[in-house]
Amino acid sequence: MIKLVFCARRRRELTREQFSEYWRNHHGPLFQTHARRYHALRYVQNHTLGGPVNDAMRASRGSAEPYDGVGEIWWQSIEDFLTVIRDPSMADLRRLFVEDESRFVDLARSAVFFTEEVEFPLPTPPAAEDTPDPETIRSEVRRRYASIASGEATLKSSARTSCCGAAAPETPKRASCGCETDEQARTLGYTEADIAATPAGANLGLGCGNPVAIASLQIGQTVLDLGAGAGFDAFLAARAVGPSGRVIGVDMTPEMVAKARANAARNGFTHVEFRLGEIEALPVADGIADVIISNCVINLCPDKCPVYREAFRVLKPGGRIAVSDVVAREELPAEVKYDLALQSGCLAGATPLTKLTAILHRAGFVDIVIRPKSNSTEVIESWEAVASVGNKVFAAQILARKPAPGDPTPARCCCGGAVPTDK
Repeated sequence: MIKLVFCARRRRELTREQFSEYWRNHHGPLFQTHARRYHALRYVQNHTLGGPVNDAMRASRGSAEPYDGVGEIWWQSIEDFLTVIRDPSMADLRRLFVEDESRFVDLARSAVFFTEEVEFPLPTPPAAEDTPDPETIRSEVRRRYASIASGEATLKSSARTSCCGAAAPETPKRASCGCETDEQARTLGYTEADIAATPAGANLGLGCGNPVAIASLQIGQTVLDLGAGAGFDAFLAARAVGPSGRVIGVDMTPEMVAKARANAARNGFTHVEFRLGEIEALPVADGIADVIISNCVINLCPDKCPVYREAFRVLKPGGRIAVSDVVAREELPAEVKYDLALQSGCLAGATPLTKLTAILHRAGFVDIVIRPKSNSTEVIESWEAVASVGNKVFAAQILARKPAPGDPTPARCCCGGAVPTDK
């Protein structure tokens, strides 16, 4: 067993508070999220500046100056670590980590070293063979959307169904997920002005609605986009909140984040940023967002509960979610739920309506509305969904609010969630 220790010191122009916000809410969750992709057993981070772990590391290194943060990554062997270093498919992820760290960490004044460690319990083994475990689902979703971002494939080329549909081989100008992207955007509810206002390459034809259209965004607001992709909805949100506002996009696919950042840089979107991370563990501080949007991404997550708990955490009191997603009318058959192609194609992961309502209540949300999009049937049929699934799901608009001071306090159940109440 080996452990890599990263003892970080902040760049001199940063305050402790600025570095701490980065280290606690961005760097740590980012590494925690990708620990398994790095073939690591786990990632542990010391958030306390001047804490006992920090002081012990400083003493062991003979350093008079305290470290601003300490991170520890565990591997089974040095060979597992070298696999990460040598794997070409990890290049984009490594580059994004280095780019993020260089903005906050003074690498010349920091230290990285290995230690040998005793054994500790390994992670829980995966589920039964016929049931994809959560990491398998995430890996498949990441692989397919990485290929879309890079232009190497479309969802149609890697599966029989998708968040856009299948294209006839002779149809010209087909893009990202098997259909012409502008045409699909119109089906999803985007206007000609919306399509014209976004950078080239941001519209990949993905989604099941237009969350910005139902978000009622205001000038100066902070918006968080869950599963931002190449930035299409984030850029529309940026137009709505204006230069005095702020938009943060989060996506777990390095290729998508790189594409979105390049789109923002080329087109002068200085109040839009894109962060690498999973939406079940958002690299965002508490109470920062006025509105959260998302477009056909939450259904891709194996467990929706942490997604909505995280959304609740990062919203300001009174903040709102405006989500376009696929919702099931009933429990989906096992052969559908366990189909990886359908899981990563926006269908098999759809949560039944009654269950989703309960999840939102337990997360603490109020004023919950889940309604079919007006042209839901057209949206679902545009994907050419298999018959066994298409009539069991609908394209939904999901609205809810985090209670504000002065609201009636909802009753809490024993597990900490809000108890549903009849209205």
